[in-house]
Amino acid sequence: MVSKDPTTRFRRFEVLSFDCFGTLIDFERGVLTALRPILERRGVALSDDELLETYAALKLPIEQSSPFKPFREVLLRTMDSLGPRFGFEPTPAERSVLVDTIGDWPPFPDTVEALARLGRHFRLVILSNIDDDLFEGTARQLQVPFAAVVTSQQVGSYKPSLANSA
Repeated sequence: MVSKDPTTRFRRFEVLSFDCFGTLIDFERGVLTALRPILERRGVALSDDELLETYAALKLPIEQSSPFKPFREVLLRTMDSLGPRFGFEPTPAERSVLVDTIGDWPPFPDTVEALARLGRHFRLVILSNIDDDLFEGTARQLQVPFAAVVTSQQVGSYKPSLANSA
């Protein structure tokens, strides 16, 4: 007989793990909010999709390069590439905008409540491509205690690297 209670099948689990950015945190909104004013001041008009695609295209090769670079450095180098792509050199404040704002990137509307409810039944774990110190602001926004936080800084590589499974 199949139980009518949908939570019954989950009772065998003790821990739930989550990616953070894109799953719990609206990283797209965070990136757009950080970058759009910089580009608008320079007269660069891109759609949201174009801006996010450019961001990803600049960031990914830096993450994948060897040796491993902390996420803070990845974000700074991404900004170093963004300026020349659109014909300007970022100011020091513009260069650090992603690093400076990442802790303020908003959770999705249902995230905080869902984590609070899940946290009453499971130990919660974060697996994220971020540095430990950069996650601190995000953790405050998520408003729940995590049993563990595993960062790319701790592992020395970025998801989905096969090095993560070693």
